[in-house]
Amino acid sequence: MAISTNDPGKWISVSQYDRSDESPVNIRWLIFHRREEMRQFGCLLKLGKRLLIDHDRLMLFLEDLDRRNEGIVPRH
Repeated sequence: MAISTNDPGKWISVSQYDRSDESPVNIRWLIFHRREEMRQFGCLLKLGKRLLIDHDRLMLFLEDLDRRNEGIVPRH
């Protein structure tokens, strides 16, 4: 699923997002296991050493995993 390039998103640092309790999963665990997929999907952005996340795009990413019948744990 592609993200619209017209939508700038609402990017916040992963630390802020983690403290906000908005995520339905442990965000740091998810990033550890799915970082590249999240970056390719467009819900995770790396600027220098900082990681930024957009909640709406993250929800789309999780929905996409569900549509593909995958859990959040990657299959190896």
